[in-house]
Amino acid sequence: MVYKGLKIRFYSIIYMLNIEQIKDKYGLVSSFAIYDKINVNQKPKHGVGNTSVFDNLEEHQINRQIVLVGLNFSGKQEINKPFSNFHSDYKYSHDYKIRYATQDTLLEGAYMTDLIKNFEEVNSSNVKKYLKQNPLFLEENIKIFITELKEVCLDNPLIICFGNDCYNILSKYEEDFDDAILFKIPHYSSCIKKEDLKSLLLDAITTYWEDFESDDDQSVQFNYCSDDYDTWWD
Repeated sequence: MVYKGLKIRFYSIIYMLNIEQIKDKYGLVSSFAIYDKINVNQKPKHGVGNTSVFDNLEEHQINRQIVLVGLNFSGKQEINKPFSNFHSDYKYSHDYKIRYATQDTLLEGAYMTDLIKNFEEVNSSNVKKYLKQNPLFLEENIKIFITELKEVCLDNPLIICFGNDCYNILSKYEEDFDDAILFKIPHYSSCIKKEDLKSLLLDAITTYWEDFESDDDQSVQFNYCSDDYDTWWD
């Protein structure tokens, strides 16, 4: 039986984990949108994998209001340091697009995590197949994700899903997300340009604040007008 029914409640900051506690509990599966500054004289991926930016991380540098969520860890590069997820400079990685899209914006410092933990798979179709065949595994990961948000995020967080697959799973549990607002954008590993990814993320923030007190459906998805639209989604 697929997990249903647990309401997400986001508590005041006194119940949240501090940065060291987040690092200890979620450091190998999550990160923050904090990167080495872009050097226009270097290649786009230069410095993306530098995790020394987290050595003296302080509360004012992180953004607990915004969460960027991927489906699962692709496994293209080993995670052996805290907060190194989403910070790969591997030649086939597209993490550099996240840096470009978030740096020097309101998205800088956003919490980043994967919905499905400790499941390395590049092909999202294989992930979906496994989840369909193992509903209890999905149930457990939904519970972990809910706990993670409760321990890391402020009230009414903006959750931005990278791609269809992550969004489609979370939207099935929308009734459990009392206070969260759910969006989806194309996955950064698709053919989307980094400039367009940045534009869509900024659009998400604008819409989020405009609809923050709305009683309407809190599930919003962005469509990009392109002849090559279907290739944008994982």
